[in-house]
Amino acid sequence: MNLEGSKIQKIVDAAFWLAMGCIVTRWIILIFYAIIHPQPAVGDEVHFLNYLQILHGNGIVDSLSKSVAINYTMLAIPFSLVLDGLVSLRLVNLILLSFFIYYLYKKDFPYSKYVILLALFYTGKVGIFNVGINDALFATSFAVILIEFIYMIKNGKAEYPGLLVFSAALSLTTRPLVIIYFPLLLLVIWGICKFKIFREVKLVTIIISCLVLLLHVPSLVFNQSPCWDNKTTDSELTWAQRQYLAQIEANKGLRPEGTHPSWEELRLYIEHNGANSLPKTFVESIYFDWGMTVYEFFKDLYFSFKGLLLQTGALAFIFLYGLFKKTVWRDKALLFSFLPLIYALLVFSFIIISNVEWRWYAPVVLLLITSIGALLSIEMFEKASIIKLSLSCSIMFLSAIGIYNLLSS
Repeated sequence: MNLEGSKIQKIVDAAFWLAMGCIVTRWIILIFYAIIHPQPAVGDEVHFLNYLQILHGNGIVDSLSKSVAINYTMLAIPFSLVLDGLVSLRLVNLILLSFFIYYLYKKDFPYSKYVILLALFYTGKVGIFNVGINDALFATSFAVILIEFIYMIKNGKAEYPGLLVFSAALSLTTRPLVIIYFPLLLLVIWGICKFKIFREVKLVTIIISCLVLLLHVPSLVFNQSPCWDNKTTDSELTWAQRQYLAQIEANKGLRPEGTHPSWEELRLYIEHNGANSLPKTFVESIYFDWGMTVYEFFKDLYFSFKGLLLQTGALAFIFLYGLFKKTVWRDKALLFSFLPLIYALLVFSFIIISNVEWRWYAPVVLLLITSIGALLSIEMFEKASIIKLSLSCSIMFLSAIGIYNLLSS
C-alpha cells in the first residue's frame, strides 16, 4: 500500500472507531432506560407483560392452550422470579442480542468488524431489542436460518447445523409474521433436506427442537394456531379491518399516520357502515379497493426505504448500488443476501394497506448486513474505502442524533 493509500486507511479506521464509540454510547443510554432506570411499558409491551402474569398465575402447562407467546415469555420466567416482569422481558432481548452478535463474530465474515458495526447500529435503531416484545426472538432466529442457508449454498453444508434446526423451530412458532416469510422458510427447509443437515445435528438438539414444536400442540388444538401472541380482543373483529380503517381515516386527515382506531371505534364504524364496509382479511384488503392498494403500495415502498436509510445509514444506498452490480447477480450466495429484502419490501408494501412497521423487516435487514463484507471484497481499494467511510460517517451522524434525542426526551 502506497503512502496515499496508508493515509486513506488511517482516515477510514478513525471514522470506524468514532462510529463504534457513538453506537456504544447510545446502547449504554438505551440499556440504562430499559433495565437500570426502566421506563413504563409502552405499546405491545403491555400485552407481553400480561402474558407473563398469566404464566405465573396459571403455570406453564395450563397456559399452553392460551395465546401467551410461549417461546418468548417462557424465557423471561427465570428472571421474573427475582426481577420486575417488564425488566425481565427486556433483559431476555438484550441477552438474545448478545448471543446474536457473538454468533456474527464467530461466523468470521469478510470485513467482519463492519458487519458487527452495522448490526449494533441497526439493532439499536430498530427498537425491538431494548423493549419487552417478541420481535427480537423472531428476528434473530429467522436471520440465523437465512445466514446458515447462504453458507449451505456456498459450502454444501451448514456451519452450525444444530443452531439452524433449533432456529427453524423457533422461527416457525414465535410470531404470526412467519406467514409472510413462509416462502423463505420453505426454501431453508428445502436446503436442510437437500444437504442432509439432520445427519450433522446432535440428537439432543433435535429433541429440544421437537419440544419447542410440541409446546404449541395445545394451542393448535384449541385455537387452531401456535401459541402466538394475540392482540385481538374480539373474535368478530380482525386486525385487517382495524388497519384498513386506520388508513382510510389517515388518508382523510382524521388521524395521524401510524395510529389505529380502538377496537370499540372499529365496532361502531362497522355497525354504522355495515359488515362489508371493511375487508376482513389481509388478502381481501388487496382487492377491496384497487386504487387505494396501488397508492398505498408506492407510499409504503417509499416509507420502507426511508426507514432502511434511517436505520442502516449508507447501507441503504449500498443495497441499491449492489443491485446494479453484475458480480452480485452472478454470485448466488451474495444475490440471496439481497433478494429476501426485495421480497419483503414488495410483499409488505402490497398487502399492508396501512402503516408498514420497520421492525417487520428486521430478519432480512440483518441478513443484508452480513453481505457488506462480501460486497467490499469485490471492490477495488478506492471504492471499498469510500463505502466504508460513508458507512462510518452516516452511522456517526445518525447515532449522534439518536443520542441527543434520548438525552433530551
